[in-house]
Amino acid sequence: MLTDGSRCVWDGVSDMADEVAGRDSTLVGTLLLGVLIFGLGAAAGFVARLLWPHPR
Repeated sequence: MLTDGSRCVWDGVSDMADEVAGRDSTLVGTLLLGVLIFGLGAAAGFVARLLWPHPR
């Protein structure tokens, strides 16, 4: 179930990257894609910390 969701999200990122590359590659589009990828990574890290906490 978790892998299906992550695969769907990654397909969405891939589609967004293809759309940005197909259009006129502007700085704004590249920055938005970078922010999107950063946000997905941050969300994945947050979920990973919730699911697999490390005792200190």
